[in-house]
Amino acid sequence: MKKILAALIALASVNAFSQVIYLDSTEVYVGGNNATLVKTDMTPGNLTLRVSVPTTFERCNPGDYITVTDGVRCGYDEVARYCRGGGYYGTTPYRTGPNYRPPRTGPNYRPPRTGPNYRPPRTTGPRPGTSIPAGRRYNPRHDNRGGVYVGTSVCGYDKVPRTCSVCANPYYETVNVEKAFDLTFDRFTKDATIEFSLDQYGNLVLDVMGVASNCVKKTIYGSGKNITGAKLKLKRSCR
Repeated sequence: MKKILAALIALASVNAFSQVIYLDSTEVYVGGNNATLVKTDMTPGNLTLRVSVPTTFERCNPGDYITVTDGVRCGYDEVARYCRGGGYYGTTPYRTGPNYRPPRTGPNYRPPRTGPNYRPPRTTGPRPGTSIPAGRRYNPRHDNRGGVYVGTSVCGYDKVPRTCSVCANPYYETVNVEKAFDLTFDRFTKDATIEFSLDQYGNLVLDVMGVASNCVKKTIYGSGKNITGAKLKLKRSCR
């Protein structure tokens, strides 16, 4: 009698959810992404719905890809901007060629003085207005002689657009993708009719019909496209 009553309630809501499916096994196949689910006394406490979700994908022919530098489509990188100032330390081995003299080594080489009593000569950064040779891009972390600044600090960050490949002429294709949705009934002893729907973006409809909404506690697992299931619990006062 209870099952017949549940079926009648299910048929009353068939205008929006055309499929009527009885939850009588641990794995239930849904022919689409919406249905009227009928819970009976034979419904297990945990089951998996195999839902066929229409999903739209963007496609592109290989010859339609182009390379662009665009922050909106490719994103941005945060690039540090350094302050000027500080002293120098060492030299950078950027110079090469027949006229380049590497640092001296060997048994007769006398390295620079060190030790607690050694006071190195005072060095300063480049004088204000120092001219940079034409054609060279000035890097505030290096001097014109290959010296590296000591104690430079980050003044801020610049948003620099990335470069990526995008499709100049995309097209779209919709296919059915099977998704597993785990449904759990916790202390839910009553027969019930449930309106169910799930789309590719994770928009879920899981409404228990014939039972007051304040009697059912609904717990959703996951969110958006990564939604994985839900639990329906009947509150003590409504059992």
